[in-house]
Amino acid sequence: MRRRHGARTGCSVERKGQRKGEKDMGPALMEIMEPELRQAEDRGREAGMREGMREGMREGIRGTVNVLRGLGLEREQIREAVMRQYGLTELETTMYL
Repeated sequence: MRRRHGARTGCSVERKGQRKGEKDMGPALMEIMEPELRQAEDRGREAGMREGMREGMREGIRGTVNVLRGLGLEREQIREAVMRQYGLTELETTMYL
């Protein structure tokens, strides 16, 4: 039998419209903490978006390198094209070659 939440399991369950652990905080404390909790959520969301964008850029660069290789371009030509297209340094570009 699965336990959903409680003191014995030591875990809490999010309810619709409620943050994890909110049930135990009480209305007065929630009112005080609400701005900080929203800021923390916003920071986490923004950090996740930045990481997603970085990963997307890495995938795009790897794809570009693969396409240029498939077209038979030399390593130096690929390096120059990637540096120019993505604004990378020579060292940064070398990681993708």
